[in-house]
Amino acid sequence: ADTLNPPAATPAEQQRRFDAFRQSYNEQRPHEALGQETPASHYQPSPRPYPRCVEAAADEDDGIEVRRVRSSGEIKWRGGRVFIGEAFIGEPLALSETET
Repeated sequence: ADTLNPPAATPAEQQRRFDAFRQSYNEQRPHEALGQETPASHYQPSPRPYPRCVEAAADEDDGIEVRRVRSSGEIKWRGGRVFIGEAFIGEPLALSETET
C-alpha cells in the first residue's frame, strides 16, 4: 500500500500517511459495496452510551463491578470465563446484574 512502500523516515511521517489514507478511504473514495458512496456517508454513531471512564461509574453505583478484558478477549466472571470480544482487549467493562 502507499502507506508502507517505501516506509516513511520517521514515525510522525508514517502516522501522517496513515491519517491521509484513512481520510481518503472513508471520506473521498466511493465503495462499490456501498452503491458508490463513501463509508463516512453511511456512518451512524451508536445510540448506546459508551462511557470512557467505567471505574468512575462503578464508584458511583455499588451494584457495578469492573472487569478488564484479557488478551484472549475474555473476562473472569463468577469463577468462569466469558468471551467479550477481541476488540475490547485491555478495556475495562462495567458489569451489573439485571433480572431477566
